Order: sequence, then structure tokens, then C-alpha cells
Amino acid sequence: MAETVIEMEPVFIEVRADHEGGVETDAEDLRERIRRAGRLLVEGDAAQAQALYEAALPFVRDDELLRALLFNLGLAHEAQQAWEASAARFGEVIAGWRGHPDAGHAMLRVAEAWAQLERWEAIPSLMQEHGQRGGLPLVERLEGMVRLASALLELRRFTEAARAYDAVLARNAEASAAWDPQRVRPEQRPLRASHGLISQARYGRARVFHLLALGVHLRMPNEVLRQDLATFRQLIDEAREAYLEALAGGHPLWAARAGLMVGQLFEDTYATVLAAEVPAGFSALESAIYFHELRRFLRRDLEHAIRVYQEAMAMCYRIGAPSSFVEEAQARIVRLRAYLDERLAWATEERWVLDGIHPRSYPRGARWRYHTDPPD
Repeated sequence: MAETVIEMEPVFIEVRADHEGGVETDAEDLRERIRRAGRLLVEGDAAQAQALYEAALPFVRDDELLRALLFNLGLAHEAQQAWEASAARFGEVIAGWRGHPDAGHAMLRVAEAWAQLERWEAIPSLMQEHGQRGGLPLVERLEGMVRLASALLELRRFTEAARAYDAVLARNAEASAAWDPQRVRPEQRPLRASHGLISQARYGRARVFHLLALGVHLRMPNEVLRQDLATFRQLIDEAREAYLEALAGGHPLWAARAGLMVGQLFEDTYATVLAAEVPAGFSALESAIYFHELRRFLRRDLEHAIRVYQEAMAMCYRIGAPSSFVEEAQARIVRLRAYLDERLAWATEERWVLDGIHPRSYPRGARWRYHTDPPD
């Protein structure tokens, strides 16, 4: 007779002591255990969900169930900020089911894990592959494009980053122009200006111009200095315009960050002009007069920054931004007022500038320093 083999799914039995000194048992089949893990994950108990998923994993034979389990296991690791483990599990989904929509989602989660681990160099190629996938919903496609642009920005590939952010905004604008709910599938609906991805793209585009401006040093002779100053102001103006566009979206995170960065632009203008190369041959008296007049001229930039931070505080309350932004704006106001009123470290600054040291190069711990990024 031919032998018939029936493969059964396992049953998990838990044994525990009851209050009378006896034992109690609970039996749970494989699929019920996986469903329970999913409920725990949704409820926020990622550690227990992970334990249940890992206990079930060796016994899963169904291909679809295995893919879903691995993806959710990646989510459980991500919720615990276990980024290496998260990337590994999502990587298994990509390798095993590359043509499935879940692989596209997994690519975005891997990019998130790599961003948290600051492996920026690994992200562009993965997001370029993601962008080549067909049939992506617009929001998923734009997320991949934003992640690509942000990685390029972190890698200081500024020209490519600016183009990538522009491509995000252009793609959404094209979708807006073509949008017709009678003819276009719902998943291709354009995103509003207040959407986080659009606000992030505008903010990232502003950061490109801002960081380019921070790379400009004002050098002598006068002809070169005038050209450097024109380049610096053009970049600052473009950064300000882009920050204001991000701010106008009203997103609780990106608008709040943009509001603080508008103030930062005024601080950076003060620092950059103060650090301009000083004409050679100045005596001690001439240097003192030079810095006195220059600071008197530049004071308005820091006063503008204080007003912007005050306005940013009001905006943060209005849009429901995290309290850390309000605290940061308040701290900047206090710092700048003390700097102006008490002339904190002015003599040290001037000595360093005469030695060719830019204020943003000051050693960590110096009394006077500038922040280039607000809190998360």
C-alpha cells in the first residue's frame, strides 16, 4: 500500500501553575498564534509580538503566511528601534518576494532603518530600484523619492539632492494637473501641500540652499568679497523662500522646523559676515573700530532672528507642534539676548576671526555657537 503522509500545523501548548497548586494549559494553533502576535503589535506590545512571531517562524510552510510574518517581524523590530534586525527581516521579504507589493513596502522600511543607522550611502541605489517598480501608489512613490533626496542631502551631494527634491514636487504637481476622480485611480490622488512628504521635500530643498550658503566664506580682496557676498545672499534668499513654503504647509513637524530655520538664517548671516576676511595691516585700534562698526551694522540680523523665534513659538502652539520646538525657540531667544546684552565672548570671537577661524568652526563648548538643525 502507498503510504499517505499528512503534514499538520503545530499546536502550541502553554503550561502554567494555577492558584491551587495545580496546572493549567492553553492550546493555540499556528495561525491563531500569528493572529495574536498581530494584535499585540497593533496594541503596541512589540516585544511580546516579536517573541510570538519568532516562536512560530520555524513552523510556517505557507508562502503567503511566511511573507506576512517576516514583514510583521520587521515592524516589531522597528517599533523597538532594533534597526539592524529590522533591516534584516525586511531584507528577507525583498529577497524572497521581489515582485510582490510587500517587497516595495519593505524597501521603504529598510531605507528607514539605514537612515537611523546613518548608512546614507546604501539608500540611493535601493530607492532608485524602488522607483522603477510599476504600479506604485503615488504616496509610496513620493516617499521613495523623498528618501532618495534626503540621503543625497546627508551625503552632501547637493546638486543631486536639489534635483531629487524638485522631482518630488514636480511629480505631485503633475498628478494635481491630471487629477480627475472619474478617470484616475484613487491611489494616484495628488498630495496636499500640508502632507508630510510635500512639506519635507520643501524643507529639504531649503536645506540644500542653506548648507550651500554655509560653505561660502567672504574673502579679500574687495572684488572677491563682493562676489562672495552676492553668492551668499542669493543662497540665503533662496533658502528663506523655500523654508517659508514649507512653513506655509502647516505640518506640525516640518513647519515648526522651517520656522526655526528662518531664524537660523539670520544668525548665519551674522556669523558669516562677522567672519569675513579682515583687511591686512589693521592696527589694534583699527581692528577694534572695524568690529565695533561691523557688529553695529549686523545687530539687526540677530534682532530679526529673535522676532522670528518669537513668531515661531506662537506658530508652534497654533499648529500643535511638539513642545521641544517651543523650548528650542525660547532657548535661542535667551541665548541671543544674552549674547547681545552681555557681549558674550566677543573679544574671543574677534581674535579668532583675525586668525582666520570661522565662528561655525569654534571648538565645542565655546560660549557662542550656532545651531544648524532644530530638534526632531
